[in-house]
Amino acid sequence: MNSSKHRIKDIAQMAGVSVGTVDRVLHNRGDVSEASRKKVEAVLERIQYHPNLLVASIGVKRKITIGIILPEHNPGEYWDQVEKGIRKAFYDYSNIPVERKIFYYDQFDLFSCREAYREILDYKCDAVIIGPTFRDETVKLSQKLDSMSVPYIFVDTLIPSCNQLAFFGPDSRMLGYIEAKLLASVIGEDKDIAILHAVRSGNEGSLQTMMRKEGFFEYFDQASCSNRFLYANYYTNDLEMSWQEFDKLFERETNIGGAVLFNSRSYVLASYLEDRGVQGLKIVGCGVTDRNIEYLRKGIISFLLSERPEQQGFMSVQYILEHILYGQQSGKIKYTPVDILIRENLEYFL
Repeated sequence: MNSSKHRIKDIAQMAGVSVGTVDRVLHNRGDVSEASRKKVEAVLERIQYHPNLLVASIGVKRKITIGIILPEHNPGEYWDQVEKGIRKAFYDYSNIPVERKIFYYDQFDLFSCREAYREILDYKCDAVIIGPTFRDETVKLSQKLDSMSVPYIFVDTLIPSCNQLAFFGPDSRMLGYIEAKLLASVIGEDKDIAILHAVRSGNEGSLQTMMRKEGFFEYFDQASCSNRFLYANYYTNDLEMSWQEFDKLFERETNIGGAVLFNSRSYVLASYLEDRGVQGLKIVGCGVTDRNIEYLRKGIISFLLSERPEQQGFMSVQYILEHILYGQQSGKIKYTPVDILIRENLEYFL
């Protein structure tokens, strides 16, 4: 539904409140009862209302400063798509005076993340967008931002117990559940399942990975499947060592029917299977990245789940600007849809 067609009068009528109440909710000013606020917010959600940032920016004198923290990435990778959405939003709202700076960290290195978090605290900004990996470090950062009264938004991964302004990304637990259901549907109960784990420096795992694993095993527990689970490590920056680990796994185990990775690097296993000539193994992965697409087209990856990363990035910028210019309420959690891609429908998503 196009929110631009709805006037404040229309919203008030749909919510059963006064025009003044809608105005106060939209601009976060004055007293509004909780019941009235919920009525207005329900209508705004239903009509997909977004304030007119182009109008709101008229007369803005000072420059808005936004800090962004993202994992390092190459062109065509998952976080490159998130950043593309962020840049598109800044381009679309380029009439708003914004200064921005992106801080990158190695998502497989806790100490790199810690350094990036330290740097952004030294960067005086009005708001922060965070693409988190390590839970404990992110909680510490959020507490410091809270003490500085700096609002922040999470993209891709929600960190429970933090006071984020908003979150845009997939329901990680449900995503893992979907991976499990897809895999179970194509391999049956008589085959083993390989679960591949990315090795990280700093002895702290990815919260997103942990949540996806919980959802994955939740499905198999509910379905009472008898599949056996096997585990192997891989190294994102050392293909040779990863393949040595895979060799050990496949030489030792001969009944593997499927494999799952809980991040966007399914191509690491797919490239190994292609090189070794292993056939018949079903891979379920996440992330419509260039490398994953290559192996989905070849039929080596069976399913890819898309978390719409570009949309996540765009909405995070849009919401921060709405908050700063309109005083939008905090606490919004917006789960992005999860698209299931197979070789036959791939081109419709590109």
